[in-house]
Amino acid sequence: MLRRMRSRMLFAALLAFAACQSTPAGGARPAAGTTAPIMTADTPPPSPAPSPAPPVAAAASSTAAWWVPGQEFEALESVAATRTAQSAGLKQSLGVPYPVKCPSIDTTGVDTKALRATGKHAALLADPTAFFDGRIGVLEAIALLGPAVLCNHQAKSPFMNLHLAPIAGAHGVTIETQNGKLIGIVIEFEPTVSVDFAALTAAHGAPRQMPRAPHGPYPGSDAFSMHSASHEGTFSIGRVDHGDPASASRVHRMIVRRFERTAP
Repeated sequence: MLRRMRSRMLFAALLAFAACQSTPAGGARPAAGTTAPIMTADTPPPSPAPSPAPPVAAAASSTAAWWVPGQEFEALESVAATRTAQSAGLKQSLGVPYPVKCPSIDTTGVDTKALRATGKHAALLADPTAFFDGRIGVLEAIALLGPAVLCNHQAKSPFMNLHLAPIAGAHGVTIETQNGKLIGIVIEFEPTVSVDFAALTAAHGAPRQMPRAPHGPYPGSDAFSMHSASHEGTFSIGRVDHGDPASASRVHRMIVRRFERTAP
């Protein structure tokens, strides 16, 4: 009898020990994947996490060089901003509704030839075809056409216009941007420049005749439809008189505007 009781007690103790080994304290089983892997002599330690890749240098036309999303610019008083800009090389007498301190835009090492007009169209200063190349950005435009001296930007707006101290041959230059990206260039010529309108038509096709402005001495501009692999938009020139010889038309303004193409 005593031997039978000892056997039962030993069997109960073994059951209790087995239960303690299979169930953690508190009665809950560990969730799958929450336990650390068991390391043995035959299991190599896990490889250390790879080091982060070094930052990639921004290209010359990258917006990262001067535009930070959400960045706010120091607001200026309008009259004072214009006077300061004129002392820095602004040729036009203009005021902007939301003058701000212009961002510092470093164009060191930027190729000024990338956007420069040549040949028959050299008088336009900026090549309208090159403008639609996606590699051309704000830095290339400023490197060629002059530094920004008067800037217009409404708080929280993605748009900013940069009015430049223009190079010789231009009376006024405005760089139009959206989220730091180049979307337009306006060049005012005073005195006017002579352009081979027939050559432009041969290169870009027949333009659309835009309506005449309600005020001003000039007829409506001629707008050419433009496109590249990355952008499309318009290239417009304002002629003084549509009766000028096609090979020597007087031009007072050039406007190029673009937007990125989207997949169909």
